[in-house]
Amino acid sequence: MNVKVILGTGLVATALAVGSIGVSTAQSTPIQGNYQQRQLRGERRSAGNLIVERRHLENVIDQLQRDRHDYGGHRVEAIATLVQARSQLDAAIEYDRAHPNQ
Repeated sequence: MNVKVILGTGLVATALAVGSIGVSTAQSTPIQGNYQQRQLRGERRSAGNLIVERRHLENVIDQLQRDRHDYGGHRVEAIATLVQARSQLDAAIEYDRAHPNQ
């Protein structure tokens, strides 16, 4: 697979994951009625997105670690950045578990 595609996929996954974190924390005001139920489903969906994107990051990291080329050190730097992003997603998932419906 092309390195640009792999790196692009990782960056998209990271951007989506970071965007998901912002969306899930922005909806903290309780709302009455059916809208509240839809909002809670949205929060669960957002938390599910964190887990899905973490899996995507894990796959990208694995692919980059198996690549034989170094690309002037950029591959190693990209892996380190993706590992940091994975840690941030782990923290977000843990926070979500500790603070349901927030």
